[in-house]
Amino acid sequence: MRVVVAVVAGESPPAAAEGFLLSMRLSCRGVRVVNLGAGMTLEEAVAQLGRHRGVQALLLVCAEGGAAVERRLHDLPRLRADGAVTCPVFAGGVGAGVRRDLRRMAPALRRLGVAQVLNDLADTAYLLPAVSANPAASACLVPGGPA
Repeated sequence: MRVVVAVVAGESPPAAAEGFLLSMRLSCRGVRVVNLGAGMTLEEAVAQLGRHRGVQALLLVCAEGGAAVERRLHDLPRLRADGAVTCPVFAGGVGAGVRRDLRRMAPALRRLGVAQVLNDLADTAYLLPAVSANPAASACLVPGGPA
């Protein structure tokens, strides 16, 4: 099972609802979502990464655009350098205005360590490596495993 951790950056009710809907949509695409809810800092979200096995990505559901997003992600380069974040970070926005801001800011966000800014964070399902549910199939990838 593919696993991602989602956190809502901002405290607006629409953003919290978007985080819930994102969880449902990714679940329909075979991805288990650990939804941390709203109002958590990046460091708090990163601390949660270590509590869940096999996390393949951190999803940032942005309720606000512009400088607020850059402030929230300010510590991402340090967290990556410290080895606290080893999975890709994807960002997406709630509402057309925030999505527009994020698209405009995409180069700066990539410099901070965001892998990709997505119009629809549910598309993360197509960017994650497939994980086989069949243990025998994954054993084929191990030297000396069944051929």
